[in-house]
Amino acid sequence: MQDLRLVGVHDDGEHLLLSGAGGEMFQLPIDEALRAASRSSAKAVSAAAPISMSPRDIQSRIRCGATAAAVAELSGLPLAKVERYEGPVLAEREYVAQQARKVEVASPSPAHDTYRSVFGDNPASLNDMVNHRLSAHGIEPSTVEWDSWRRQDGNWTVAARFETTKDGTSGIGEEPPALWTFSPARKSLQNTNRWAQQLSELEPLDGPVPARRLTAVSDRPFDFETDAEAAAARHSTGPQAVPQSRESDGLLDMLRSRRGQRLGVDEDADDALALLLTHGVPAAHPRPSEVVPEPETRSPESREQQYREPDIRGAAPA
Repeated sequence: MQDLRLVGVHDDGEHLLLSGAGGEMFQLPIDEALRAASRSSAKAVSAAAPISMSPRDIQSRIRCGATAAAVAELSGLPLAKVERYEGPVLAEREYVAQQARKVEVASPSPAHDTYRSVFGDNPASLNDMVNHRLSAHGIEPSTVEWDSWRRQDGNWTVAARFETTKDGTSGIGEEPPALWTFSPARKSLQNTNRWAQQLSELEPLDGPVPARRLTAVSDRPFDFETDAEAAAARHSTGPQAVPQSRESDGLLDMLRSRRGQRLGVDEDADDALALLLTHGVPAAHPRPSEVVPEPETRSPESREQQYREPDIRGAAPA
């Protein structure tokens, strides 16, 4: 095969001029095939250069969710070399997912018969609740694949991947996986999408979230540790300390039993809690029967008459 070199472009602009080793001249038409070949070659030349990565960089990317294949392609390293560093990181991701699955998402309530029929008197972890809810959706819990990866803010995204049934997403409106945001330091979970909400809350499958009867409360969030003790102290002081101490104990017991329970599941229990929290708080507009009349005050003239000294100028001598 004879080698040719590019000399230039023909005056007509439609051909390339080429020369051979012996000085022979050739011309090559500039057609669509040549243009396509030149474009693909330009893309290959302009492709991003491989990124130099240390073992720590490789593990950092895998910890944030990248696959070994993606890191190998980005770094230009052989896949086998990248896989040498992914083992410990994959074990870390699995461990974080296991810790998230142990987080308590619901606790038993005396008035919640549905909860007791499923979990008894034990608190429900995320893993327990997800398994129950998947079964209710007709999905085998053993098919779930759990994973996690680190976010830029230091928290972790926890994912539960599974295959849905034919009509499994009709009432949810999105495809799996279910995603949560997990804080290992606080052992707290937050729903990230609709699937996470469906799988981590005990509620009717097809029914909407029940409407709540609202009670006016303070616009400050209720803190269990601080406000519960303060409420108990308020109820246990004053002339009626003995009967109100029982109410304080009942308030603390109810707050502890409802920890982790979602509002709206048991309206009667919610109303009972609201009644205990607002006990003793005066109403903004009391009923007429509750208004205590102020004591009648004397007029300035009467007070002046009361303290006026007797007039003895016209009195007869004794």
